[in-house]
Amino acid sequence: MNSLNQEALDHELLLIKQSIDMLRETLAPDLKTRDLMLLRYGYTVNETRELDRYFYELFQSKTSVSFEDYHQKVCKIRGLLHISKIQTEDILIGYKASGLYIQLMSEILRSK
Repeated sequence: MNSLNQEALDHELLLIKQSIDMLRETLAPDLKTRDLMLLRYGYTVNETRELDRYFYELFQSKTSVSFEDYHQKVCKIRGLLHISKIQTEDILIGYKASGLYIQLMSEILRSK
């Protein structure tokens, strides 16, 4: 794919993402699903896989983790020194709303 086609595709995807986010904010501000939150905050494929793996491993090992520990893990996954706690909370709420690891998400949110 040449760079002009890639640039056009990237632009269209950005417009679609922004439109979805605006519609969600306007029509259903409380709607927070896993996919919407990952899209909203711009998680890459690799970051999403690593986050999914992290939750799966916690679930399988029945390991409890505090919100702060989870928050630090997300910072590490994203390669950032700081991420807003609103973002990491939205991610948990999104996973829970999507029916994924409900008990684990609830426990982490309660420890906040």
